[in-house]
Amino acid sequence: MYCPSCGEKLKSGVKFCPKCGTPIPSSEEPTLDSPTENQQKTPQATLESPSIYDKYAVKTQEAMQTGGGTSSNSNKSLMFSVISLILAIIAFIVGGVGPIGISSYSYYYYVALIIVGITVTILNVLGLIFGIVAKSFSGKAERTEPNNSIRKVGSIFAIFGIIINVIALIVALIFLIIIIPFLIFY
Repeated sequence: MYCPSCGEKLKSGVKFCPKCGTPIPSSEEPTLDSPTENQQKTPQATLESPSIYDKYAVKTQEAMQTGGGTSSNSNKSLMFSVISLILAIIAFIVGGVGPIGISSYSYYYYVALIIVGITVTILNVLGLIFGIVAKSFSGKAERTEPNNSIRKVGSIFAIFGIIINVIALIVALIFLIIIIPFLIFY
């Protein structure tokens, strides 16, 4: 089977020409079994710009030819979103453990509370940054490969990472700004 636009020899079952991106009619529609003499000599050129459908077909074809169908943006999205979730978990553990083993009447207890509060705040800010970066990589990957499952998982994890880190950051800031001064001065 040959492309009706450029005459490129096609593999069976393809939906788009790998050379020009033209949609190939299904087997139910009549197709050309061999290129015409005119198609072999000069490719057809049109003045109209390719449609969004054609652009998507070419990008999908390029993604499949470059190996595996996953882009580095999808992989980066997943990696950064997992890091965001891990930072949120570490922040919860550090905040939950706190100054264990130090007497609550000791000066060191309050210093330890402040250090824990600042550490948790820094971890949540970093987790939030990683979540936002993961979401931006997911958006870039969506333009080239919208049906990629790695991109979808990375996007969902990024959203969870952003939400969890924002909530934990608000709690840590309330702890630092309101609760610690209340404990120290009262």
